[in-house]
Amino acid sequence: MYLPLDASSDEARRTAGLNGDQWGQFLKFTRFEALNLIKRWTNWISLPENEKQATLQRINEKLREEGIPQIQNEVLAWRMSPAMRRARAEQGPANQDAAPANQDAAPTQLPYDPVKAAASLERQANP
Repeated sequence: MYLPLDASSDEARRTAGLNGDQWGQFLKFTRFEALNLIKRWTNWISLPENEKQATLQRINEKLREEGIPQIQNEVLAWRMSPAMRRARAEQGPANQDAAPANQDAAPTQLPYDPVKAAASLERQANP
């Protein structure tokens, strides 16, 4: 069955044939996969086809263990692009772990904001 990438979550759930609780488990399993996949690839499209199939197999195995119907490629493709994007955003910069925590370092300076600068000058001129 065809599932457009801009389909709603409800449409995807119905396409997958899952109820609300089963859908929650599916979302949890795919989030776990997304967190692992972003360690090696930037997005779902960049994954080789064999890795996409392996991901589908891992997720379907977890679903099967819980007695939940298996999903098809269309539902996985619909879910994994935003899941990986969200996982990357939650992880922050890639070098976050490698950066030393220097407590004595000066705080970084924010970029120049002309609106704030004008407001500050106005406050100084009219106390």
